[in-house]
Amino acid sequence: MDRRKFNKLILGAPLLLASPKTLPAISGPYGIRIKKPPRLQKGDKVGLIAPASAATQEKFEKAIFNIESLGLKVSVGTYAHEKTGFLAGDDDKRLSDLHRMFEEDSIKAIWAVRGGYGTTRLIPRLNYRMIRKHPKILIGYSDITALSNAIFARSGVVGFHGPVASSDFTDYNLEYLQKVLFEGHVKLTVQIGYANSNNVSDAYRQQVITPGHMKGHLAGGNLSLLSAMVGTGYLPDFNRKIVFIEDIGEKPYRIDRMLTQLLTSTNLAKASGILLGIFEDCETDDPENSWTLQEVLRDRLGKLGMPVFYGFPIGHIQDQATIPIGITAKFDTTSRELIYLESPVK
Repeated sequence: MDRRKFNKLILGAPLLLASPKTLPAISGPYGIRIKKPPRLQKGDKVGLIAPASAATQEKFEKAIFNIESLGLKVSVGTYAHEKTGFLAGDDDKRLSDLHRMFEEDSIKAIWAVRGGYGTTRLIPRLNYRMIRKHPKILIGYSDITALSNAIFARSGVVGFHGPVASSDFTDYNLEYLQKVLFEGHVKLTVQIGYANSNNVSDAYRQQVITPGHMKGHLAGGNLSLLSAMVGTGYLPDFNRKIVFIEDIGEKPYRIDRMLTQLLTSTNLAKASGILLGIFEDCETDDPENSWTLQEVLRDRLGKLGMPVFYGFPIGHIQDQATIPIGITAKFDTTSRELIYLESPVK
């Protein structure tokens, strides 16, 4: 995910109702109290939005089909079909759709049609107090990382790193969407799955970088977004957390640079452990003059004195798990199972 240009965000703009100076960042079990959204039920209405890049009509049709296949109804954002340059409409329109979906009582969850780029432009202008008053499931991955983590950090509302609405729904991701969003299992065990375990691609090869057991609140997402959020005040505190990280299409030197930025600019080194997803297409084209992806990960993360595992089903893959941001979980590098120790929904 190439985000070489991170637009400067203008504080004090309209709709700016919360800022780093007015609302303290959450810090896991202390700070802002974590708030869980209501679980989904058959027949609930879900808001479909495009908070980042524009989506094709084909993606919208697929997204609507996917949501309805879960027994849910769909309400498409007023401006979801807009297109302004590389964005799905200007910031005001995308923000308006997001705010309306949180405020409207008939909407029970919010699903991003796709990722792309653009959510980092919105996070300084989100009404975090309103979101806390109307906690709802917000789900997506990739660029949606910025929204989920900022909302968790600023409002304490649990977010969900999982398939976007236009993803290919498989038996694997449908199983965890159902168990996490609808059933809200306590002590749910998330396994890597047959297809992921048997994928012969190097990107899917599981690696124990540092063995051990990790336990803590979950936080994380796409590496490009996490590194872009450094210094904004909207990134969660990583102290004693299980930090999950994934990316796609970034060469090893760029992975090195982003991990180095997180290590030098945040307290990632104080995490309980690091759970790495599938880094698809992140190998070098010039092996004689580069480290491999695994060499970068071992160099940057293998000396931290905490458990680090590579190859969990998180990221730009078909069979991806739904990971709640903000709940307590545990992971052991021997069993290779992520266990949620509380329900992510109420």
